[in-house]
Amino acid sequence: MVKRLAARTIADFQVDSKDYQVDLDLSSRGAELNTEIERLSLLGVGAYGFLLIHVAMNGGQPTSYMGLLKQHPRLLTSGIACFALAGACALFANFLSSNCVRWQVDILRMFGRLASDRWNADEQAVNLAFAKSRQATQGFWLRVSWVSLFVSTLLLGTGAIVTAIVFAKVLWDSRLAV
Repeated sequence: MVKRLAARTIADFQVDSKDYQVDLDLSSRGAELNTEIERLSLLGVGAYGFLLIHVAMNGGQPTSYMGLLKQHPRLLTSGIACFALAGACALFANFLSSNCVRWQVDILRMFGRLASDRWNADEQAVNLAFAKSRQATQGFWLRVSWVSLFVSTLLLGTGAIVTAIVFAKVLWDSRLAV
């Protein structure tokens, strides 16, 4: 871990907002996408609950659909698991995205220190090392965030497909049972 030197003046904290506004806008759009995936995944879990309560159960008593659902337990649980994992991955990507903006501001502050004359050569070397370390960390976690977002999107789609398959099979089996 590269050490960070303490700030000497308020100028060490100042960063012009135009320097990070593009990153902030991009992060906000990513956060909106992550939030939408979270909402849709929670909606998917809620849809399972609604269908189980209102289709498979009638007044607390299992209907014929419940027996048919029990014939496909792996599909049923994998659909719910896909929705739950999609929400978790999107939440994680959102967390990482906000951290990356914070790291970007830290990097900009270090570059501000490098441009000032308040630091001697040894301290400038420490500031540069910290900025490079933070850039490497940010790059790694940005890639992890992208993978998490990609996985959450795949899981959301998989959960929707599995849900459709489960209930199509149940409806098809109920048609054959009659």
